[in-house]
Amino acid sequence: MNELTVKFPHTKILGCPTVTADGERLKMTLRGNCYEGKLTTDKTNVEIAVTRHYELEGKHWFLMSMLFFFISLLGIFNVHREKRFYSIDYRAAVSFDGVSQLNFRLNPFKVACRAAETYGNCNVREQSNVFFVKKFLNKRRKALLWTKAAIWLVVLALAVVLPIVLL
Repeated sequence: MNELTVKFPHTKILGCPTVTADGERLKMTLRGNCYEGKLTTDKTNVEIAVTRHYELEGKHWFLMSMLFFFISLLGIFNVHREKRFYSIDYRAAVSFDGVSQLNFRLNPFKVACRAAETYGNCNVREQSNVFFVKKFLNKRRKALLWTKAAIWLVVLALAVVLPIVLL
């Protein structure tokens, strides 16, 4: 049985990344200042992929956002979302034997530049390693903001008109 420990630093830009090994998601737990996940397998070669997923990328993003908007009393108790949608695209073939460790060190954020450096006692062949911004999520965020503003205007208009009509 081979064991690979993956460590990824905690940053405000990326939050908790999604790390997959051969399509199987690793459970990342926050320990100190880094996320740590363990993979136990019979294989000696695995494909590691690191990405960042946002709530607005989901299939029913608009319905879920509106549901939580109304549950949080028109956004008063709602959690604020990110304004910038930074992501990482890291894919690599990792060869290891026995108990191995793969550590990531993030580079400063620049679009289309190397995102991370890896070190540890395993052999890594990178296929992709870049930062990028998910621009389509900015459009979704703006559409959500306009919808929430329109709902607030309707609520305020009803608050003004209803007392007059009921009198």
